[in-house]
Amino acid sequence: MTLDEETQATNVALLIIASLAFCANSLVCILFAKNRVLLKKSYNVFLLILAITDLLTAAVLLVTSSLILSGYSPKQVDYFPSDAFCRTVWSGWIKFTFSNASIYICLVLTYKRWCAVVKPLSYRANFNKKHLVGMSVVICMIALLSTAPRLFEVSRDSNRSNDLCCTWNKISGARKIFMALTQLVLNIVIPSGIMMGIYLHMLFKARIPKNRVLPSDRALRTRQGRTRMVRIALLSMLSCWLPYQVLHLRSSFGATDMNFTTYHWTTALVFVTSCTNPFIYGVTNHTYRRGYFEIALGCCPVKVHGFLSRHLSLSQTHHAAILVQSIHGRLRPVSAPQTLRQSIILELNP
Repeated sequence: MTLDEETQATNVALLIIASLAFCANSLVCILFAKNRVLLKKSYNVFLLILAITDLLTAAVLLVTSSLILSGYSPKQVDYFPSDAFCRTVWSGWIKFTFSNASIYICLVLTYKRWCAVVKPLSYRANFNKKHLVGMSVVICMIALLSTAPRLFEVSRDSNRSNDLCCTWNKISGARKIFMALTQLVLNIVIPSGIMMGIYLHMLFKARIPKNRVLPSDRALRTRQGRTRMVRIALLSMLSCWLPYQVLHLRSSFGATDMNFTTYHWTTALVFVTSCTNPFIYGVTNHTYRRGYFEIALGCCPVKVHGFLSRHLSLSQTHHAAILVQSIHGRLRPVSAPQTLRQSIILELNP
């Protein structure tokens, strides 16, 4: 396989990843647009911010991959715009900035799950806008700091007169190693270490002493679901980011080259998290599952609604049956009170 074929294959993969991420995160945005009452909780606000961040990442990937596959070659303009294009777009600075921001938003969501298990009273406290703005600013600063080295790794090749050509700068060994270690610490060590500590502490708190009353089945399932979400989020982040960071660090020591096939595929693997985040933080919650199901049914033909409403009411899928009937206007949607949903379930199952 030639280098052009390798580039084409990886960009096709990035295009598929971006399309899936765009659809999945658009679903989350539609869910919150239809149920704005959910935004009264800080956890849901950060989940919406995560969806918007991943949506922007997918949009950048769609544009850049489409341009590369179409063979678009920008022409030379004056020095500053050309150099800025190389440092921000060609180097991947924009898409990696959004992707790094999503890492720390995931860390905030994991912290919120920890608070829900360990400190339920403070988790149910009133919504604090100052706290939200402060954490958002910190996330933006960390994302910009972690991707700042990319701005200095690439520049415009002045030897090409017509077509715009970008090239990697020759950086000294010590400086290159320092930049790679900085990215490794900010992107992997710190967030994964904190998430690992949170997960272990949640497991410790989940233990039930002998002299303690057993929690209800519903409370136990909720706690187990939150702990499982943290575990899946940690494994997803490590599996998608660790291969790329290890190869990037090895290239800084001169052990590998940045222009070989495995390195390009690990770069594409980084952006898979934009596809998995809506499912990790949404599907693990039954409220979001019902909302996704309702939106999906809204896109289906009316005949499908009728078929599902006739068959789901006789099955054990109570929430699905309620949502199918809510599409026809007979019942209230996801935002219906809990007492109403309980009465509906009793009517469906006499």
